[in-house]
Amino acid sequence: MKTGKRAAFMCLKTPKRQSSSLRYSAVLRFKSNASSIRSPLLHKGKIVGAVLRTRADVKPVFVSPGYAITLDESIRIILQCGGRYRIPEPVRRAHLLVNRLRQGQAAL
Repeated sequence: MKTGKRAAFMCLKTPKRQSSSLRYSAVLRFKSNASSIRSPLLHKGKIVGAVLRTRADVKPVFVSPGYAITLDESIRIILQCGGRYRIPEPVRRAHLLVNRLRQGQAAL
């Protein structure tokens, strides 16, 4: 999402499932292409995560905290694990390994 000097606004919602009433929304307000910009991810008006731009000129990453960790700590860890790619390096390497395992190119 390239915004230049203009502000970019995007509203994201997941489709409502028949078996679940979960619905998330986020309003992204990126006023520049700078990295480390975040917007809250909301569920029923409560902040449950963040939409984080880890690098300039790339799609944002959706971050939600796990057990016994705050959202701010989660974001700090994601930013510390950043590398040359949009997603954190440990997640990227795990994804690459799983793809190699699926293709039969690697063994555990």
